[in-house]
Amino acid sequence: EYYKFETVLTIDVHTRDTVDILIRDGISEPLDFSWQCQLRFYWLSKEDNLFLQQCNGKFEYGLKR
Repeated sequence: EYYKFETVLTIDVHTRDTVDILIRDGISEPLDFSWQCQLRFYWLSKEDNLFLQQCNGKFEYGLKR
């Protein structure tokens, strides 16, 4: 249980620090590099597709086959 708590706490502190940096640097446009760095890519084998995830948003990459 301790390791679960430690992991959640570490992620929460990292998220707080990331948001603080975005606010401090005045990042407000989706094309800003600092904002785009927060994108995460996930390959879902069940759906055989690539998704982008940022915060709570999940978007299909839309790659052509």
